[in-house]
Amino acid sequence: MIPNANHLLLFYYVARYRGISAALPHIPYGIQQPALSAQMLDLERGLGVTLFTRRPFALTAAGERLFAVVASMHQELPAVVAAVKGEAQRPQLRVGAGDHIQGRYLPGGLRHLQERFPQVRLEVRTGPTEDLLDAVRAHEIDLAIVGVDQPPEGLAVQPLVEVPLVLLAPKARRSDSLPRLDRPGQIDEPLVTLGPKEGMSRLFDRVLAERGVRWPSTLASASLALTPWYVASGQGLGVTLDLDVARSHPDLRIFPLQGFPPVRVIAAWLRPETPILRAFMGIVTQVAEAWAAEARAQRGTAPPGRSRKSGRDR
Repeated sequence: MIPNANHLLLFYYVARYRGISAALPHIPYGIQQPALSAQMLDLERGLGVTLFTRRPFALTAAGERLFAVVASMHQELPAVVAAVKGEAQRPQLRVGAGDHIQGRYLPGGLRHLQERFPQVRLEVRTGPTEDLLDAVRAHEIDLAIVGVDQPPEGLAVQPLVEVPLVLLAPKARRSDSLPRLDRPGQIDEPLVTLGPKEGMSRLFDRVLAERGVRWPSTLASASLALTPWYVASGQGLGVTLDLDVARSHPDLRIFPLQGFPPVRVIAAWLRPETPILRAFMGIVTQVAEAWAAEARAQRGTAPPGRSRKSGRDR
C-alpha cells in the first residue's frame, strides 16, 4: 500500500517537531489536534506498524526509517522547485518539421540559434504537414516548416523554397511506358507516395482531379527517404520531391512531372512572434537560400532571373 501523501506530510511535521501538539503551529494549513491524531492513526493502520510513542514522544525503528525518507524529500523540494521555476522561465522554441528537413537542414539552424541564445529550450516535433499546422494553431508548437500545396489559413507564412514533383521509376523503365497523366481515366499501376495529410500528396491529387485522372496511392511511404527504396524493390512507381534522397538511389530514374506546380516549403506561425522566433526565422531564411542553391545545382538549373546558356550560346 502507498501511504496517503497528506498523511506523510503531517507525519513529517510530527516527527520533526517531536509530537502532535508541538507540530500544530508549523503545519502550513489549519488542522486541529484531534484530526491530526486521527490521521496519524490512519497512517499507522495503513502501514501496519507503530511509528512513534506518544508520551514521551519517540520514533520507533519504523518511524525513524520513514522519517528519513520524507525528510529527504522535504529538504530537496526547495531546490527542485527553484529548478522547475528556472526552467519554466527560460525562453523556448518549439519547432515542427518533416523528417527530411529535420535531418538535413534543421540541426544547423538550431545550433546557430543556440549560439545567439544559449539559454533557449528547444523542442522539435515531426509529423504530417496538416498535423503540424494544426499544432501551431493549437499553440502546441511555435513554428512549422512544411511543404504545402497552398498557404494555410489563419497563420503567418514565410515562403522558403519551391521543390518540383518528380516520378520515380526503375532504371530500366522507358519514358514512353509511363502512365499518361494528361489523359482522363483510371491508372491501375501501383503508386508509392506520402500520406494524404502531406502537401505534396494533396497537390498531386488535386492536379490529377483537375485533369480527370484517378491514380490512388497503394503504399503510403512514411518518409521521403523511404520512397525510393520502395520503388526500387518493385512496389510501384513513386511520386516524390526532386531532392537528393530521390536522386541518390542507383537503380532508379527520375522523370519530371510536366504541368505540376512545385511544392512550396514554408515556415508558418501565429502572430505575434517572439524575439526568439524572429531570430530563428532569419536563420531559416538563410538555410533555405542554401537549400535552393543546392537543389538548383543538382538539377542543373539557374537561379531565378538567370537563364542557362544553350550549347549555341556557349
